[in-house]
Amino acid sequence: MNASQWSDERSTQSPQTLWVLSDGRPGHESQSKGIVAALEMRRHVQVHWIAVTLRGALWRSILRAAARLLPAQLLHRVLPFSYRLTDWPNCPPTIVIGSGGDTLFMLGALSALHRVPSVFSGTTKRYPRKFLDCVLTVVPDAATNNVVLPLPPAEVHECTRSSSAGRAATLTGSVLIGCDGAGCVFDDADWQRLAEWMASQGASMR
Repeated sequence: MNASQWSDERSTQSPQTLWVLSDGRPGHESQSKGIVAALEMRRHVQVHWIAVTLRGALWRSILRAAARLLPAQLLHRVLPFSYRLTDWPNCPPTIVIGSGGDTLFMLGALSALHRVPSVFSGTTKRYPRKFLDCVLTVVPDAATNNVVLPLPPAEVHECTRSSSAGRAATLTGSVLIGCDGAGCVFDDADWQRLAEWMASQGASMR
């Protein structure tokens, strides 16, 4: 399907309401934005971001057990105890999206409650195979519907510049940088060293 056909399809479809769960970590948020951007290419969407804060690290193992033991339609009853909740959007979701382990249980619970598909970016950390509808990873995962990608989903911004032939979209280069996670914590000095190394590499290529 070419770009014009995508545009025609997008214009004739009703908007999808996306609930996007965010744990506040930039790397996870970026992956969710990438999923949203991919959906926006195909149809109109209304995006609602929902802040997700787990009440404590102990809940991670409790919620994983609850996902295995409780009926799907009862999972949402655990949310007020395990998460610091914000107000839900007024309109129900068409798709629920999340990234990062702390969003995983809420994602499955809301998907079951509203009977809508769930899309998750990241490994499922020993959750049941069928807990989520679609799982995007860069390494194989045990999830039932696992899509393995070369890189995690992310927003892509076009860079434009002037030229003698006029203005044209040009991708000049990119750097993919993660954030805290999996026991790794970065401070300002780490980012400074990275910036200095990148500057030195750029200078050596001139």
